[in-house]
Amino acid sequence: MGTLLTLRRVPVDYNFQGEINVRVQKRILLLFLFPAISILFLFKVYPIFLAFYRSLFSYSFMERTLQFVGLQNFIDLFSDPVFINSLLVTLKFNVLVNPLQVIGAILLAVLANQVVKGINIFRTLFYLPVAISVPIASIIWGLLLKPNGFVNSILAMIGIPKQMFLNSETQALYVIILIVSWIGFSYWMIFILAALQEIPVQVYESSRIDGASSLQSFFYITLPMIKKSIVFITVGATTSNFLMFAPVYTLTSGGPAEATHLLMYEAYESAFSYSNLGRSNAIVVILLVLILCIAAIQLKMINSE
Repeated sequence: MGTLLTLRRVPVDYNFQGEINVRVQKRILLLFLFPAISILFLFKVYPIFLAFYRSLFSYSFMERTLQFVGLQNFIDLFSDPVFINSLLVTLKFNVLVNPLQVIGAILLAVLANQVVKGINIFRTLFYLPVAISVPIASIIWGLLLKPNGFVNSILAMIGIPKQMFLNSETQALYVIILIVSWIGFSYWMIFILAALQEIPVQVYESSRIDGASSLQSFFYITLPMIKKSIVFITVGATTSNFLMFAPVYTLTSGGPAEATHLLMYEAYESAFSYSNLGRSNAIVVILLVLILCIAAIQLKMINSE
């Protein structure tokens, strides 16, 4: 009688193998992400911690002395009328420019999303301001808005008196807002346009069958379905506008009469004009805290029902 051999299959734990595969994939992903994360930490995260650290010291480029002063730089700032004025100008600038850029970007994206002949040409023209760097755009606008420049020549032809624009204490900040918005409209439009093109056409067809007008479709279909993109551009515009520097540096140097003296320009002047690095870093820290607080409020308001 032969010996009956029974072969037993060893059960394979596929869940265990799957976990190993997932771990390997995560390690590979982290390996590829490591260079980008390192660069992000080196040029974004590390400077933030460095600014916090240096804001606690008094340091002068000229004297080459470093002295720990704690919160004295912040105390001095809030007792300085120049800083208070810069803070108020920055808040006013952002209260005006942020809603203007967001609303303008949405309207421009809606226009660019229309299915009409030659729309690609219009989209290119709409996006053209982004192709020009902010300093170059500021220089061009500065030439156009000179007292004897092109814009005043056009105004004179239609009987409007010469405007001082960037040389006017009452007009300069609003001109900076228009220049910044001219670029911001086009840049943030791309994100909204991408979101609009993801909305199924069938949704609008159904709304038309139900008798919805174009305005109703915009408010009850378009806006809710691009809400995430609106949140993104709102926070992005807030961050970039609080850190706005190039147009002020190029066109007005904070003037006239400190009417365009934004906080970022004040931080630059503190470091490179007055050789006060501690004060400059304290201003940067205050800017970062402001951005975080206002962005958090915006997210709360937009995400609320």
